[in-house]
Amino acid sequence: MGDYHIYGHRRMGGGGGWDSCYCFILMTMAMLLFPGLIVGDFGTAGGGGEGLGGGSHHFSENSLVALAEKLGSRLHHITKLASGYDEILKGFSSLNVKVNEIDPVEELKNIGSKLTQMVKTKVVAVERLVDFAEESARSHKWLPHINISYYNAKEPDGGNQQSGFERIDFHKDPRFHNDAVNFQASTVHVPTNIYSRSVSVLNGVAWSGKLDQLFRYNFKEDASLLKSQYFCSTDGFQRLYPGVKWQFSRDPEKPDMYDCRMSNWFIRASSSPKDMVILLDISGSMTGLRRDTARKTVIEIMSTLNEDDFFNVITFKNNATFLDPCLNESLVQASEMHRKRFTQLLLNQVTQDFANYTVALPLAFELLAQNYTNRTSNCNKAIMIVTDNAPLAFEDICQLYNADRHVRVFGYIVGREVTEYDGMTELACNNRGFVSHIKTMADVRDYVEEYYQVMGRPMAHFGNHTNTWTPAYWHPRNVIGMVVTAAQPVFNRSADAGSKGSLIGVAGIDIPTEDFVRLMTPHKWGVGSYVFGVNHNGHVIFHPHWKLTITDEHPVPIQNEVDLSELEMEVDTPLVYSPPHELRNKMIDQLSGSHRMTILRLIEGQTRVYEKEYQYYITGVAGSPFSVGVAIPVGLELPPPTKPKVTHGTRRPRQADAQVFHSTDWGIHPNWFYCNATAAKFPNVTVFLEDLLVKSGLPADALDLSCDKELLESLLFDAKATQSVGDYWFAEKKEHSDLYSLHGITMCFASTRAGLTRWEESDGSGLTRNVRSANGASYSADMAYSDDYINASAPISSNMPIATKHYFEIHSQAVDEAWYERTVNAGPDVTISVVLPSTAAGNVAHNI
Repeated sequence: MGDYHIYGHRRMGGGGGWDSCYCFILMTMAMLLFPGLIVGDFGTAGGGGEGLGGGSHHFSENSLVALAEKLGSRLHHITKLASGYDEILKGFSSLNVKVNEIDPVEELKNIGSKLTQMVKTKVVAVERLVDFAEESARSHKWLPHINISYYNAKEPDGGNQQSGFERIDFHKDPRFHNDAVNFQASTVHVPTNIYSRSVSVLNGVAWSGKLDQLFRYNFKEDASLLKSQYFCSTDGFQRLYPGVKWQFSRDPEKPDMYDCRMSNWFIRASSSPKDMVILLDISGSMTGLRRDTARKTVIEIMSTLNEDDFFNVITFKNNATFLDPCLNESLVQASEMHRKRFTQLLLNQVTQDFANYTVALPLAFELLAQNYTNRTSNCNKAIMIVTDNAPLAFEDICQLYNADRHVRVFGYIVGREVTEYDGMTELACNNRGFVSHIKTMADVRDYVEEYYQVMGRPMAHFGNHTNTWTPAYWHPRNVIGMVVTAAQPVFNRSADAGSKGSLIGVAGIDIPTEDFVRLMTPHKWGVGSYVFGVNHNGHVIFHPHWKLTITDEHPVPIQNEVDLSELEMEVDTPLVYSPPHELRNKMIDQLSGSHRMTILRLIEGQTRVYEKEYQYYITGVAGSPFSVGVAIPVGLELPPPTKPKVTHGTRRPRQADAQVFHSTDWGIHPNWFYCNATAAKFPNVTVFLEDLLVKSGLPADALDLSCDKELLESLLFDAKATQSVGDYWFAEKKEHSDLYSLHGITMCFASTRAGLTRWEESDGSGLTRNVRSANGASYSADMAYSDDYINASAPISSNMPIATKHYFEIHSQAVDEAWYERTVNAGPDVTISVVLPSTAAGNVAHNI
């Protein structure tokens, strides 16, 4: 620490006198922080003024400077005394700290290699599942009267005797964020609208049950990172490993609507990227229920598209117009933003006149014939016609625009009373498509999902098992969080399928985005730095400023498919539209290197914005569409990212090391991976760390939590260096109780670069010092993480209401807290933060 400074502000355009507003603020601070500070001695420049007790309140510049120096000196003295600054400095000095510089380019190169290996491991695991699934399906003998029982994810207790389901038990596991799982068997999810005992489902369940041995093998090969494996059948059921209980509402008004066939990863893997034009009939016959059914059909078709697809919607009656006049004459990327906009515009359509196909069809074909490299997938092409009929096959138009039939045509006839649609059938069949008759709103999803199986026929014919990747999305099992999925199609290779083959399902593996973050070691990069990643479309897969919101008690992204240019907004960028910048383009191209850029950064709960210059280091992840980067602030007179020479040397931490935590209340960074489980996802990881050290040291115990040896040793180093400060705080508040009472000192704390935060309450209202050691003592390896252990009190509890949480239970991110970064940036100066109450997110520190 150094001197504390209060800087004076002169009134703009004034005559040199001190602004009474700033004078008042300075005096108020003096009286509030130090009631005993005498300020009545300071008079005017001429000596005739009076102090606070007199009738005149005019102060000279000299008197105010003197007051500021006296206030700063007193604040510095008390802060240094109460905080234990000298004691902490002595603790670190006694351990002979050595600083090692990190080369960001070389470090990121090593991280890129680790991420590439992680991705390769996942792809190989998917390939094993696909090969085994195809062989199991090929060798299965179809049984028309099959009657088997299986583990139903919705009925894990087995249901009643007539259900045909078996009972399965689950056990909580910290590697799966304390979710209850079964590693011996998978469970099967069946959508609500599919009969769980149908012949097709039971036959599929029978042969896919053999996948359990591959699931277990894959998990054994990659237990630290493999969180979720599955197979989704074209019949609708999904086999999930590890076996889990599917969470859903029993309320008949809120049915389980999840269908794996409508998942992004299934659609991507089952068909190639596509260009699509949707023709919506809004003629006079499309009124009432037909209009509503047609609208829902278009929405359902759009839901099957993803960011690798391009589309547009054309409405037609006696003329044809683009649904969105701002996006006409070209295809647009099927981003979530575009799909939502089209969905809103569908609500405003008025039906009238007659359906003129001779105008609509040429417009659709011409649109698909355009070849803008940045506005097309350059792959499959299709026209989707939603109507109540087509009078003719329009062979002349098709011959003119689609002679080679490279564009498929699909027809969706809406209306229960429609019985003849020969014209549409001929039109679709002549152009390698088919027709579906949608009689009711309930039929929409089932009929829409059939088209992408047809679009995937070329893949089946050529045996194309190309691996596909999804963007980041929130997993339907909320406990897993944000993930990306690697998936591949599974084809029918039986003799009955013939030479063409057919799609029978998709196998996939989820990779939580936190696994990318963990391998990027966010704790190494220093104060104000952060790691992030994007996919081949420039959309973020993880970023610390990608905000989540609470929906139905679960956090979900405020917006999916967030572009990097929206989070790394370059200075002077128009706020209405954020054009792609050079950093984004480099990452899309998976280039390695560095880039410097000044951006607008939001702080203080997005209440303030300031300009910040960063040095970015980036690299691609081979074998995937992803690139990752680290942003490091520039312009600070600070040493480069460092790591100390730990006091443990080459030996493993010993049982006695766990005792260094017990001198104070303490917590660790909730989002850093000291072990495979973070404190945010596994609240008792602090208890576990102590128990881990006492029982077996590093690395992790039999449960293989894959602890980070370097980070844990750094944590122990900091804990050892700050161990004595607890006794110091206790002694000081006892010896200087009058000083603590006079100045309202309620708590002393210290945070370190290893994510450790220690604190001591001055009024005795804090957490009990030994609560963690007490919890640790009650735990034994035989408990296998029982409910009592999992739910024991801990420094970071995700179930505790915000209003009852301690300040450092909410603001426990140490180097990532705003006040930490602000203090480091201030150099030798003391910084002041005013803590303001907030009902939404605990206390918020605001800088003065």
